[in-house]
Amino acid sequence: MRHFELWMEKFRKRSGELAGELEEYGRWVSGLKNALTGVNLISDVAESDYNGKSAYVDGGEGFYELLGSGFYFIRSTALVDDGGEHFFIRDLDLDLIEYGDNTDERVSLKREIMEFDTALKTVEDGCSLLVLDGSVHVKLTQPKVDCPEYPEYVEKARRLVDECAKKNVSIIGVSEDSRSRILTNQVGAQIDLRIPSSLTDSSLLKIVGGEKVFKSRTFNAVCDESVLGKRISTPTLYLQPTPVSHPLRIDFMDGEENIEALTGFIYKLSRQSRNYGYPLPLYIAHLDCALKPEHVEWCARLMIKNALKFRPELSRAILGDTRRNMRPK
Repeated sequence: MRHFELWMEKFRKRSGELAGELEEYGRWVSGLKNALTGVNLISDVAESDYNGKSAYVDGGEGFYELLGSGFYFIRSTALVDDGGEHFFIRDLDLDLIEYGDNTDERVSLKREIMEFDTALKTVEDGCSLLVLDGSVHVKLTQPKVDCPEYPEYVEKARRLVDECAKKNVSIIGVSEDSRSRILTNQVGAQIDLRIPSSLTDSSLLKIVGGEKVFKSRTFNAVCDESVLGKRISTPTLYLQPTPVSHPLRIDFMDGEENIEALTGFIYKLSRQSRNYGYPLPLYIAHLDCALKPEHVEWCARLMIKNALKFRPELSRAILGDTRRNMRPK
């Protein structure tokens, strides 16, 4: 039997099973909606302005595997809005890195460290609002990784939080596709109903809110251990800024007093990107620092080419392409 025939057989069988499962799931969702009657899970949201100097920070990374090591390429961007005047603060790094079990985590930590550095530059430049790509709670509860980058990550995260606290800078984290289930678990306990693990916070809110524009109620994401060396409680909510977008996860630092106004400001920025529903300045920062795989590969091959000029035999042994990359297509 050919692969196509095998695929057709498996696809038809699973499609029929899936239809039945979704029908059963639909009945359960109807029961969930009835159980949520009277639970104030979502509410309307209104636009707000922000008159201070704000910064929007994101980073990009790429990795290219070599025979005896790897090549990484990272960069970060902060888009600063100073009363209608805009400018970028950028950073970049590229180098070889020994290949191991935690290489991917090391490259990600390097990128996060660079993002923290870039964010610190915006704080030093006088920004009073810092919007980061990704969850603040996740950044502050980064699991320990046995590598040289982790202690630096902890040091930079603590320094950023301390500097922002000293200068009264608000920190917001914005996540596009959160898979968190913190709110879902809280709601399940409140209505005494077991909610399947396949239903994330975003999925639950999408079921409840449908194609409305809404914000969820604020809840606290709590963790006993953090890179700050203490228990943290992060005020969190979800925002669906357009009818067809997915809910964004919005995190604030503990003690933030302007959650309502800042949520309205993120809502205003998100409507600038139309139906995509993501803060436009943060999206521009993302586009500025994004790295395409072919760009990373080109840069890695250029470094290999230069190395071959000096020690050809050693360079081919360590920096040579893997068989997978050389495989005929």
